[in-house]
Amino acid sequence: MSKIVEIFEVGPRDGLQNEPVFIALADKIALTEALARTGLPRIECASFVSPKWVPQMVDCAAVVTGITPDLAELYALAPNTRVCRTLCKPQFKASAYLLPQQRALAGPIRIYLWPERSSGCKP
Repeated sequence: MSKIVEIFEVGPRDGLQNEPVFIALADKIALTEALARTGLPRIECASFVSPKWVPQMVDCAAVVTGITPDLAELYALAPNTRVCRTLCKPQFKASAYLLPQQRALAGPIRIYLWPERSSGCKP
């Protein structure tokens, strides 16, 4: 048994996506930053899905770009590689890297986001 426990916080995405009352952008950013300041190294903060299916994620790009850089490693879910490529556009100030183990899997793709630092997509 390993003596190391690795925590991957998903609350800002998974915990908020089913909330019936819309949560303001500033509150989503504040939640993610507060979690990061507790020392959590990895946070899944958004899901780039259609707001028709998950209304809470309508502002996911603004959440990603609004979080103070370098507080934690930020991750998001994307339904496909097309969405990963969309994240490379300059207005998002983020890039995505499709994690190697996700290349062969069906379903949502977990992507690693580098706000304002990366040079491009590598799906």
